Amino acid sequence: MRPETPSQYLEKHLSQEMDEQSVTNAIRRLEVPFGEATYEGESKIEVKKEPFMVTLEYTEIRPDNPVLDKTRDTHVVLYRVDELTINRTDVGTLSISAFVPEGWHVYFDPSETEETSYADLHEKMIVLRRDPLQPIGLLTLLHEIGHTYESEMPKEFTQETFENRNTFDQTDLAAKLQSERDAWAFAFKKIRPFLDASPTNGFSIQRQDALVYAKKYALQSYDIWVRSQQSERRTMTDFAKDYYDLDQPDWWDLEVEEEKT
Repeated sequence: MRPETPSQYLEKHLSQEMDEQSVTNAIRRLEVPFGEATYEGESKIEVKKEPFMVTLEYTEIRPDNPVLDKTRDTHVVLYRVDELTINRTDVGTLSISAFVPEGWHVYFDPSETEETSYADLHEKMIVLRRDPLQPIGLLTLLHEIGHTYESEMPKEFTQETFENRNTFDQTDLAAKLQSERDAWAFAFKKIRPFLDASPTNGFSIQRQDALVYAKKYALQSYDIWVRSQQSERRTMTDFAKDYYDLDQPDWWDLEVEEEKT
């Protein structure tokens, strides 16, 4: 019997994709903000929903600022994150901005809800197309910050290198998927203490909701690229399969992985 082609392998896994209603419900819950805020000018915002308090210091980037010319999309206005912290009374404080490498800047457009946030390794900038005062925005931002550490990887395995190449092979595929997986592992290691296994009496970020969103984000971000780059004349190698199989334990059982590090 002929081995599976990449498209056959992906079709099998996509047919087992999560129930759309479960995805919709998880995203809806993650989009509930920590508090209401109006962005304008240069400011500091503190929002509270027990047991959480999120503090955001930001600067508005006006349309005449040249930084807007460096982004991949047209934005009427962006905001630069100067400081972002999340505090949970029974856990402690996490400075999200402390993880941003030196020389990098984070910008966000709170009016967007598209899953097209990105980390630009050349311009050293992250553009978050989510509201950072929502749990879904924090998760996405941590994921994109995880991608910034690719600058420490060999050049042939970075996201930027993939975007500037015309031909790919099975090893390229595995490296790209590993990049996505590693960025989510980074995000979950940082946010894990702030997640709940089940609903609480106060404001809660459900661990399962976060995992559902991460899996959807990974599938949506990479399935089209994988399909377009993999030749039907080649079989999907076990190496590539291991990285694409989002249901295997070491993709999502990040609590176990953290305990090992």
